[in-house]
Amino acid sequence: FVLLLYDPLYITDVGFQLAYIAVAGLIVFRPMVYKWFKFRNKVADKLWELCSVSIAAQLITFPLSAFYFHQFPVYFLASNLLAFIPAAIIMYVGIIYLLLPHVPVLSSCLAFIIEQTARLMNKALAWMEHLPLASINKIWLSQIEYLLLYLIIIAGFSFLYYRRSWLLGSALVCLLVFSISISYKRIAGIKSNNITFLNLRKHTGIVLRNGNKAVVISDLPDTDKNYRYSIQPYLDSSKVENISLYKPDQNFSTAFAQKQYNYVQFLNRSVLLFDKHINNFGAKEKLTTNYIYLSGNPYPVLNSLNKNFNCGMLVIDAGNSDHFINEAERHAKAIHLNFTTLKRNISFIAVSNQ
Repeated sequence: FVLLLYDPLYITDVGFQLAYIAVAGLIVFRPMVYKWFKFRNKVADKLWELCSVSIAAQLITFPLSAFYFHQFPVYFLASNLLAFIPAAIIMYVGIIYLLLPHVPVLSSCLAFIIEQTARLMNKALAWMEHLPLASINKIWLSQIEYLLLYLIIIAGFSFLYYRRSWLLGSALVCLLVFSISISYKRIAGIKSNNITFLNLRKHTGIVLRNGNKAVVISDLPDTDKNYRYSIQPYLDSSKVENISLYKPDQNFSTAFAQKQYNYVQFLNRSVLLFDKHINNFGAKEKLTTNYIYLSGNPYPVLNSLNKNFNCGMLVIDAGNSDHFINEAERHAKAIHLNFTTLKRNISFIAVSNQ
């Protein structure tokens, strides 16, 4: 409460949300989880107490973490137990280090213990992270689905505590609605066809999606961090499983898309990739295309747009200079041509049948 008085916008911070929801889960759900099993052995009871803490925290934060990070750690119980002892050592030794005055030998020893414990814990967690099936990835939830998950968890735990049949019914109804939503998205995704122009600043990113298959036209390799943080999340959220990656200067031919030089045909729609290398384009007849994708500041093409092309929409790449973007927008308005500027948008999605 004091933190929110200081800055109300803290409530939009992911770390703030996860931290306080986890604490709420520990206060409300941990005692309920702990009562599931009783152990006479003190060691087993202490171990189960630690497990109940981990389960309660993970359950209450799962919807939020899945919504933001799109994954679920399968080995969370083992990893939390693995981190418990090193974290306790770091905390208590750290407190001693801060409270004691600087003593040459003792302070160095305490710092060494903290450093080596942290390194050991990080190595152990990194090893566990790379185990087979360590996490379930590509979990993409809508806001409604994320709220439904919380309703399912709250209603389910409330039923276990109060033993009221209507609470179980509420949880099952929410689960049914959640399942219908996931199934609908999956079916709709299989039937969806669209062209997506992504804002990658100085790089090209065009996705030709046909159901769960896609052709990606980009100058970024799939190992590049910009690809992994910009293109791959879009493909994952669209449930695309079969991906073909081509560079902008490559020709290709697939079952649903073809590219010859700078002309791309996707189902019944076409895209002309117009850059500085073909800015002296000239033709005896007007070329009809649905989209012209402008990149590389091709100034001369602006004066020939109305003369050489019948175009449905102009897509202005974010990698163009501000001056060129302003000129392109002004020219498009003058000839009454629809346009979109990627620099002012995350992406532009076209030819969707949804």
